[in-house]
Amino acid sequence: MTAVLFCLAAALFAAVMYGPGLAVTRLALRLPWAVAAASAPAVSAAIVGIASYAAHAANVWWSWTPFLVTSAVAVAVAALGRQWALRARVPGWHSLRPGARGPARMRASRGLSVAGGREGDPGASGPRTRRRQCALFAGAGACGALLIAIPMVAGMGSVTAPSQQWDAVFHLNALASIFDSGDAFSLRGMWPDGSTSYYPAVWHAATALTADTLSPWLFTVGRTAIAWPLVANAAIVATATLIWLPGVYALTRVVAKSHRIAALATVIAPAFAVFPTFQLSVLAQWPAGLSVAVVPGVLALSVFALDHERGRPRVASLLVAAAGAIGAGMLHGSALVAIAVMVLPLAVSRLWPAFRSALRARRAATVAVTAAAAAAIAATVYVAARIPTIAMLFSYQREPIRSYPLSVLHTVFDVELLKFPGNLAITAFVIVGAVAAWRAASRRWLVWTTMLVIVLTAIAAGPDGPVRQLTAIWYLQPSRIEALYPACAAVLAALGVDVFARGVARQVALRAKPGGRARNGYRVAAVGALVLAVAVSGGYQFAAREDSFAQSYVPGKIRWGTIANRDALQVASGAWRVVDKGALVIGDPFQGAAYVWSLGDRNVVYPTLSTARMDADQQFLAANFSRIGKDERVCAALARVGATYLFYTQPSAFAGAKPTRGFTGFSAVDLASGFTPVLVAGSAGLYRITACD
Repeated sequence: MTAVLFCLAAALFAAVMYGPGLAVTRLALRLPWAVAAASAPAVSAAIVGIASYAAHAANVWWSWTPFLVTSAVAVAVAALGRQWALRARVPGWHSLRPGARGPARMRASRGLSVAGGREGDPGASGPRTRRRQCALFAGAGACGALLIAIPMVAGMGSVTAPSQQWDAVFHLNALASIFDSGDAFSLRGMWPDGSTSYYPAVWHAATALTADTLSPWLFTVGRTAIAWPLVANAAIVATATLIWLPGVYALTRVVAKSHRIAALATVIAPAFAVFPTFQLSVLAQWPAGLSVAVVPGVLALSVFALDHERGRPRVASLLVAAAGAIGAGMLHGSALVAIAVMVLPLAVSRLWPAFRSALRARRAATVAVTAAAAAAIAATVYVAARIPTIAMLFSYQREPIRSYPLSVLHTVFDVELLKFPGNLAITAFVIVGAVAAWRAASRRWLVWTTMLVIVLTAIAAGPDGPVRQLTAIWYLQPSRIEALYPACAAVLAALGVDVFARGVARQVALRAKPGGRARNGYRVAAVGALVLAVAVSGGYQFAAREDSFAQSYVPGKIRWGTIANRDALQVASGAWRVVDKGALVIGDPFQGAAYVWSLGDRNVVYPTLSTARMDADQQFLAANFSRIGKDERVCAALARVGATYLFYTQPSAFAGAKPTRGFTGFSAVDLASGFTPVLVAGSAGLYRITACD
């Protein structure tokens, strides 16, 4: 039953992230399937963000109703935009067959068939070709998805296990907060005290919708404890497989103009460690991970619009790409900056010739428009930099971790989980593909984009200085930027494999006997290259990627220390049975108390590991709770906070425990008097506080 619920949760999360976006990009705008599907999650993210704001403003409980209403409005607007685009006289329409209407006209103006093949190619949109292309994508997608999902799930140990990393504690409780309050708006802050602050909540809103659908099976007696970990784990598996991989496929498709190379990229993408493995496991940056996963789809739509569209259809597609970029920014603000940086080389390469022509024809007007655009961008950046949340980011401090040369090698050789020389075969194909892309003017932008990602990663890694603060939007954490590298590198590696396979095929053809058949030389060489890459990297770093998830989920193996051992998890999961509804539990979040909310359905005083948002009473109790019965101020503070239960784990009860920070008052509590046990399991327990009665 648990496995079925997990698969259903992953499918439902994908449905939330694809449904409205696909209705906009495919049903309304009639974009080719590959591009429409790849860009749909980013557009859906924008719709989820707008829907959560509308529900908040209207004081409506967050559910499928505001989501579906907002989706319907978005589809209607997109349909109107399509009608506007179809009214234009687009270059190339005069060559259409008489009587062609609607979507057929629009597709022909783009120069692509609905299947994605070039218009005019024999059989480019024929049923047999479409079936072959769909089968190729399905096979490559299934292979890539399994290569990603198997070590993820194996490393978790159980799909119902909660991640024990810093960010994961917050995300799980944020999901519980949305379910309790019915408010998924990002400016609500998802704090139990109702205070307002910004935190990107689109991932949480989409995941909460998934849980809402499965609530008859998840939130029943005995299953409450598994609900949020199961849904969150399903969401990150869906992010890595069902959302990211189609984006990589579509990006390769529009860059290489080949379904075969796109399929290669889909199988190569799982080889990289930093994304999705590292970011979704030990870093537990789930909303940021989803924002990274939708970036390739937005890039693919941007390439499609600039390379295959003309006139109003280009404007319509670029507007949808902008909506996708905004959606990615709603998932996490850094994704909007990432898309702007990664699209810049593409925009320059495609628009520079038009700019030069305009400059020669209408110098004064072109200069004026350019100056106005530059001023608008500068003003936007200036205003954005003065927003308190963003201004705070630019004062953020983090210790440098690597020199520039070491950081470049770290990224290029993919040594996040492996020792140098790391993922050697894939690195070689990336380099070969980069050379091939550089030699083709239409693909050169991708090399520049990849280099920008590598350079920004190196800047974030250190050393300190004013230049490093340019990466403050990524919290000066190089792995957040480096997570963008695999999508670009997978495209380049696929181009590299294609160069290798074509070279082998030519040699086979030259040496074939007269009248012989050497058509399978390419396939054999391509498959051989992939097998070599898998073998050299130890099954695409299978053991290392599995261990990376174990370091996030398995007590005793947690990187940076275990928060809750099995006793603590058992007690937290059983809180709903013994703690009164509406009661508040206090305890050290570094020793498992924070899980009482997400696993046990009872609110806690400290829902995160951070001490940044504590009020005076919370700070006092965190430092002095152990003085209860000796210091009257402790009971007074407890009364004001409202806590009536204590979650407590015996100090040093297990090896590898996460060192507590800022909660020393819970390190040595005398339970002999003033506490009544209500649930105890080994070294952990829940106690009713009677010392203040």
